Amino acid sequence: MSAANTDSEATFYKYKAKFGGMEVSGARKLKALEGENAKLKKLLTHARAGSGHYRRLLYQR
Repeated sequence: MSAANTDSEATFYKYKAKFGGMEVSGARKLKALEGENAKLKKLLTHARAGSGHYRRLLYQR
């Protein structure tokens, strides 16, 4: 790591453990899936809270 790098060593090793053997396209797909998962979790949380709008979106057929 260079001196100009502002990330800590812990951040570097965390990143390396997660994406170490992955191609760039695989890392992009993983990032997109994680984003989609976060949106779905938020939608489910709102639906469970009783918000009718979110409930209709979630259980729409």
